[in-house]
Amino acid sequence: IISIAVINHDWKSPRFRHVLGDSTELILISVGLLVAAAFLEVFVSPYV
Repeated sequence: IISIAVINHDWKSPRFRHVLGDSTELILISVGLLVAAAFLEVFVSPYV
């Protein structure tokens, strides 16, 4: 997503900043889900 934004938009444009913000939000959500899945795997799976 970020590479397409770099290709299609100017660095200083508001649209680029919007795409960058959305991409950052998606990355943070995915990292959070990955951490939650890791905790489930480590702490819940041994007891199932």
